[in-house]
Amino acid sequence: MQTVDNYALKVVNLYTSASNRSTDVKYYLLQNGCPNTALGNFLFKTIWNGQFTEARFQMKMAKISGSDVIYLFADLVLCNNSCTP
Repeated sequence: MQTVDNYALKVVNLYTSASNRSTDVKYYLLQNGCPNTALGNFLFKTIWNGQFTEARFQMKMAKISGSDVIYLFADLVLCNNSCTP
């Protein structure tokens, strides 16, 4: 029997949008497991991702022009033991 400690969680894509519609513009913070280098460590930093049962990030949020809300979306993968090679 596997316990929760036998799994690891990896965020593959993390992005924001001004709405919850999939056709709207997406602003990627993390894409294909890699941070958006245009943001730099000042705006978005991976603390850990893929090693444990949780993923942690540090980010400074900004407003999307013309919108009072920001929607945050994530695509996740659940792995046995670790998601890292």
